[in-house]
Amino acid sequence: LACCPRSEIHAARLREVNEWIRGVVVYLEDTTIRSLPVAERTGLKSTDPSVWFSAVRQYVRDLQCPVMDATRDGRGGPGGEDALVVSAGVLMWLLGHAVGLAYDDGAAG
Repeated sequence: LACCPRSEIHAARLREVNEWIRGVVVYLEDTTIRSLPVAERTGLKSTDPSVWFSAVRQYVRDLQCPVMDATRDGRGGPGGEDALVVSAGVLMWLLGHAVGLAYDDGAAG
């Protein structure tokens, strides 16, 4: 790690975290939220950051996520810093939404 500039290390860690967040969003949609037909989930599964971020913005808008305004500025720094911060806020809401849906499914069944 000593051979790499600090900004490169930071950018690499942000990419790893963003990949993890993408995986969590896809998992929640595939298993619990299920608001999109399977064929329409490709944007959420995209590894292209601009495609993924655009898909997440539309996704949270469609779900009427109350923190969706935070997704406006997601094209920040070269390491994707804004996308990470935005995704963390949206992720918290999506987790809560998924728990609520799972509870509703359990109570109804």
